[in-house]
Amino acid sequence: MKKVQKIGLAILLIFSIGINFILYFKLSDVKEKLDSVNKLISSNVERNIRQSMRYIKELKETNSPDSLKNLQQAIQELAVTYKHWVDLNQTERNPNLQVAKSLSSIEAIRNAFVHHLEVQFQANSKSISQYDIEFLDKAYESLDRMLMIYLNLEGNIAKLRNPNKDYGLIQISGNIEEMTRLYRHSITPNKHPNYITYEEAVKKAEELFPNLVGLELESNKTTPNIKDGIHYFELKFIKNKEVTATLWIDAISNSLRNYELKINSDGKGDISRGEAFEIAKAYLKNFYNGEFISEHYKIEGNPAEKKPTIYSYRFIPTINAIPFPTDAFTINIDEGTGTIIKYSNEAITLELPKEKSNINIEEIQQANLEALGSIEYLGTAVVRSFTTRFKPTLAYSFKSIQKDQEMLLFFDASTGLQIHQIVNVYVPIN
Repeated sequence: MKKVQKIGLAILLIFSIGINFILYFKLSDVKEKLDSVNKLISSNVERNIRQSMRYIKELKETNSPDSLKNLQQAIQELAVTYKHWVDLNQTERNPNLQVAKSLSSIEAIRNAFVHHLEVQFQANSKSISQYDIEFLDKAYESLDRMLMIYLNLEGNIAKLRNPNKDYGLIQISGNIEEMTRLYRHSITPNKHPNYITYEEAVKKAEELFPNLVGLELESNKTTPNIKDGIHYFELKFIKNKEVTATLWIDAISNSLRNYELKINSDGKGDISRGEAFEIAKAYLKNFYNGEFISEHYKIEGNPAEKKPTIYSYRFIPTINAIPFPTDAFTINIDEGTGTIIKYSNEAITLELPKEKSNINIEEIQQANLEALGSIEYLGTAVVRSFTTRFKPTLAYSFKSIQKDQEMLLFFDASTGLQIHQIVNVYVPIN
């Protein structure tokens, strides 16, 4: 019996060794193929970076749609191959945060070239502007730096797993993302304007809201954020270990851009829409005393989740009966307490542009009939957007229904190009 067991164990051992040998050779074969794929993808990443740099130079020299198309295709191929490279060198068990950060920066520059540069190219009669050239120069320098760091790390990616040491990838990735933010969002494209200090922003917030004095500040960031032409400090005030209020203080003008109360007051009773409207109008006088068009929207609450019903009012400034919809003031009122729980405004200055209208309204409707269907003309307006480099621009406004949603569309009155759109849920107040 023991002899049979020994023979059985011997056979099992031999079988096990044989299986292990087979698996070993298969694993070696897979590893060899994986290494081959990795080398191919790595070389493609290098090639796509160099190709993108070459097409940046070509676009600057030729200023042609074909060069822009070539650049966009090259940067899209770079984004795809770089993602493959990251996936091959990333594990769920031990994720490489530096590599992940670099991927987000490549995606940021891809988005800037494919979408935002395209918008500016079309808005400038299929030509690149000086702002675009400055951006292209910075992008070329960043890609050149990224290429050098990539070539140094490509063969030794394991050392990037040290979270306490940056081998240059985090810094260049941050630089690329900041570069695209300045190009996309800044009112001074590609540059930081002069800012007030963080301490001045805090002082302004406490002057506007004395009840916040003495509360703890969430110290997560003391440098300005940039969004849709606004440079602002975001201040979060903490009470009882919870964020009670969030403010945006304009980092250039030191004015309030956004206020949001996180914890409602304990007042009781229901406020009518008319009463809430008067509260909102009275509060608006703290920031604006000119003519305006008023609109409202009721946001139904959820008592089960202790979410209040909110009256939202939008006040659109007007000059000579011309509205400035992108400079609107929004004020939200808690229906139960009459408390102002949100205020926002993106305007920096209100001024009528000097440009005159040169395009016939019917021409715009006809040119966009296939893409947008029938659009209803509403009148002239002044808007600012990325397309206009956040400069107030005279526009024709139209109303359109897209996928059962009302949209407000704005077309440059001097070129006929669409420069902005707004999802509209508000109803005019007569």
